[in-house]
Amino acid sequence: MVPLFHDRPVRQAFHDNAASRKAFREVSGFLRRIDPYDSNIHRGSGHDAVTATQLYEQARSTLSHFVGGDAKRHMVIPVRNMTEGSNLLANTLPFPPEGQGFDFSSLPSLEDPLG
Repeated sequence: MVPLFHDRPVRQAFHDNAASRKAFREVSGFLRRIDPYDSNIHRGSGHDAVTATQLYEQARSTLSHFVGGDAKRHMVIPVRNMTEGSNLLANTLPFPPEGQGFDFSSLPSLEDPLG
């Protein structure tokens, strides 16, 4: 339940899944467990940096395995959200011919596999 402007609590609904969905409990718990090792990845030789890098690479490997990726042919690049991922992809691809844009509808569906 969340309060509205008139202070009457109502049941919360997430209509914009990408913008308002809470992290899964498992994800939130994992983030709390690794918080003591919060550090830049691939940037140092200290304990926290090495641990953060190992956890990051393990996560990339897990994601790759989950989507059926081949480590020799595919690369997982984590992004914070669909907007960041779309912008990264659009700015990485070669420019299309004048007057044409990139058709993001040709990408595979990104629906939530957990429903």
